[in-house]
Amino acid sequence: MFFKKKYLIIFENNFFQIEIENISIFKELGDIIKNYILQELNNKNSDLIVMLNFLKIIKISQEGFVSSPHIMIESNENKINLPISIYFLRKEEKNQIQETFKHEITHLYQRNKTYLIKYFYTKRKQIISKKNIFKLNRISERVDIHDFFYLTIIEGFARYIEGNNLNYNYKNEYNNLKKKLSEIKSEIIYLKKFSYDTLDIGENSLYYDLGKNVIYTIITNTNIPFLELVEMKFKKILELYENIMFKKLNLQPLITYSSEKGILDYRKIILKI
Repeated sequence: MFFKKKYLIIFENNFFQIEIENISIFKELGDIIKNYILQELNNKNSDLIVMLNFLKIIKISQEGFVSSPHIMIESNENKINLPISIYFLRKEEKNQIQETFKHEITHLYQRNKTYLIKYFYTKRKQIISKKNIFKLNRISERVDIHDFFYLTIIEGFARYIEGNNLNYNYKNEYNNLKKKLSEIKSEIIYLKKFSYDTLDIGENSLYYDLGKNVIYTIITNTNIPFLELVEMKFKKILELYENIMFKKLNLQPLITYSSEKGILDYRKIILKI
């Protein structure tokens, strides 16, 4: 390992390396990430190490204007913003940086390996292409519906893998989400309207919490490995979740694909708008 033109981290007996741009504050970030990965290497069942080995080369660099730079994380020409402040990096909690790194690596893995994100964009284009069939002012609402459901699953995987699952209060989270989704359902039924404003879009958006609840439900009630589940199609994930909620937990699913048994049902809302 050396620090010259790049801060290069190579892990022996593994198939990945991390390249970090030669910016002084990035060395501190590199040390945190390096030590975290060394811990994960001691875990024979680490999903993070499997994903890193698949991605092979991970590059971390600065992008954007000097006044407002971003930390970017890249693999195989797929690039994602690493939401850690450059200027306040030293004030960031070490655990938070580790969780954020693992979260974004999951998204890079999804983009490079899985079907879910590819289909997310394909289906989105299909909805937009139907502008001659649906009223123009309804196209954006259909896109919002599509984005909400798909991002729930996409972000759910990344939020779950961050960790902190041992302290996850499933019952409280489920009840809180059920109440919120029931309010959204009422708005859709009576106002025939669906918008991102309803969902409080942002870093702490509803679909992050909803997604984690859905993925947590599946992981803790099946023997399906995390990375196998990540590669499943959107419809199959929701059907698996619905089956667990009814047959194993005796609870109403928060979301469903087309059975209309969940509080929010993907196809029903798409057709209603």
